[in-house]
Amino acid sequence: MYMDNFEFFKELYFKENERRSEVENALNIPIAVITALCTTIYFLITTFDYSIEVYLNYIFYFSCITTILFVILSIYHLIIAFNNFSKGYDYRGIPYPYELFKWYKELENYYQANSGTNDDAKKHFSDYIVENIAKHTEHNMFVNDLKYRHIYLSKKFLIFGLIGTLCIMIPYSSNFFHKRDIDKKGLVDKISKSRNIKLVSTKTTESMPDKNKKQTPPPPPPPRDRIIKEGQAPPKPKGDK
Repeated sequence: MYMDNFEFFKELYFKENERRSEVENALNIPIAVITALCTTIYFLITTFDYSIEVYLNYIFYFSCITTILFVILSIYHLIIAFNNFSKGYDYRGIPYPYELFKWYKELENYYQANSGTNDDAKKHFSDYIVENIAKHTEHNMFVNDLKYRHIYLSKKFLIFGLIGTLCIMIPYSSNFFHKRDIDKKGLVDKISKSRNIKLVSTKTTESMPDKNKKQTPPPPPPPRDRIIKEGQAPPKPKGDK
């Protein structure tokens, strides 16, 4: 009878010790997601152009603040689940084996000295082990359940944080594409202005004479027009001798 009880509570005791390790391993995923969320939120905040579409800024502010609060709450519950803000958790267990061995020998001596038997010592010892294992298992079970509750709350607020990050992407995407259009338009205007300046400069250069270039003299002027006056003899052609 005692061995059956012992085996039952022993399995529960070791099961709660396994759950303790599972709780610690369950913290890895929330920590990784929180790190990724913090990095993403920091990137969105630092690359958002607050001078474009002012009405979107309010939506962006509200989404960022709400998401950051959810992340802070998630971190808060994660820390409690991990070590309760450095206070730690008390897990209970039976005494060290050698101490139990010495105590069992003392029980044998006690019952032998008081008209008892070794069976009485074994019964006393077994009852003590079963009772303490049951009490310690219940305490450890409560601690593990408390940790799992805070892990659940941490994941819950983490999901809200992910949803909040998606909400941040709505005004951020609008801001990003608007900013890109403005930058593209500014670049086109800059290129157009640069081309106009270049064309004006080229025309001015072509219209200005080159002072260093040797100029060709003008051709000889044509002869004067012949004037014929009535009543006078025409002039003798210069070609006649």
